[in-house]
Amino acid sequence: MKFTKTQLQQAIQSETEIVAIWGAFQILKLEEETIREFLPFFLSSPFEDIKDVGIAKIAEFEDAEYAADITRIFRLSEGQLKFTAAFALSKFPNDFTASLIHKWFEQLIESEQSTRVEFEAATYAYINVDRKSNFKEALNLLVSSQSDIIKSSVLF
Repeated sequence: MKFTKTQLQQAIQSETEIVAIWGAFQILKLEEETIREFLPFFLSSPFEDIKDVGIAKIAEFEDAEYAADITRIFRLSEGQLKFTAAFALSKFPNDFTASLIHKWFEQLIESEQSTRVEFEAATYAYINVDRKSNFKEALNLLVSSQSDIIKSSVLF
């Protein structure tokens, strides 16, 4: 059974999470160009799982058109949504987003409160921004923080 774009739009914009997730799932089964039309609805969803999938698709498509939206989400979010946003921003960095990711990475290097998942996400995003220069710097910072078991595990 095929659904119209209007039906799918209504579903993904539903205030009922299960309906919105169903709509997102149906959209993700469509062709790439059609999915692209729905990306703003993923990003504006009140449900983090739907935003997360939308951001991941944007990263997969390497669609820099949404960089400002993803930057806003990165700055306002925590947890998995922030990690996905950092990864997406690292796919199409500009001076501002590269600096933002760098500062986040440095903040986590200096913090004793970082979780392993958070630190892995920051390290990966930071290296992905500029693999040549950032890999060396990340490696040096990780080596210098070997006394921290979480940072050592990321180094390993």
